[in-house]
Amino acid sequence: MNPGSFKSVANLNSEQVAELNRLWIDDRLGKNAETWLMAEAHKRLLRDTPVRLVQSFADGRLGVGTIYQASNFGYYGRSVTRFHANSLDGQSYHDTAFSNTRSAGIYLRNAMHARGELETFTVNTYRYLKPLTKAAARRIKLKPKPYPKKREGVTQHPDYIPPIGQVVRGCAMAIIDNAPDANDLLPYIHTLGCTTSDIDKALTNPWIVDRASKRGISLDHARDTMMKSIRQTVDA
Repeated sequence: MNPGSFKSVANLNSEQVAELNRLWIDDRLGKNAETWLMAEAHKRLLRDTPVRLVQSFADGRLGVGTIYQASNFGYYGRSVTRFHANSLDGQSYHDTAFSNTRSAGIYLRNAMHARGELETFTVNTYRYLKPLTKAAARRIKLKPKPYPKKREGVTQHPDYIPPIGQVVRGCAMAIIDNAPDANDLLPYIHTLGCTTSDIDKALTNPWIVDRASKRGISLDHARDTMMKSIRQTVDA
């Protein structure tokens, strides 16, 4: 997810660190298929690539990473990850997508907040590291911890309010893309207490500036549209 994060994990080069993002194996393959697959993958990484350290994260909704413990990964602590579940279709979204100004997802997802469709919750995310050599193990910066055993489940946050900055950026992007989601986001930014400075700050975002330029849309148009909506909401 964040290629530059390897610097905080180990004294290795970027090409020496890889992340296992997804692992799913059909139950028909029987027991130990996961550990066998990872062991073979690690052998080939070591033989055919510069990778010397594998990082993976266990989703607390599913467990504490027992598969990584069985594969002799080291455990290096946990963090809390925020998700948002759509009450209409059950789809869950990682919080990162709500603030990523690089794609249309920022307004598609924040418009769900505006429509009141999302239920916010947090779970623990467990970090595991697998050094492929003894030299790589010595270069890990983090301190290992005892394996977690108890799943702590999901914590609901019914009063969650998204940051005003991300919602305003999403609104600006929707206006630039002429997306219908702008109709949901424009009144919502006023509800969240949007100010002129919030709008001006959002419109300096380099991804918004670039998108407006490519679309041939004036940033002043986006600003005027948001300001007009706020004034109309106040007057109403």
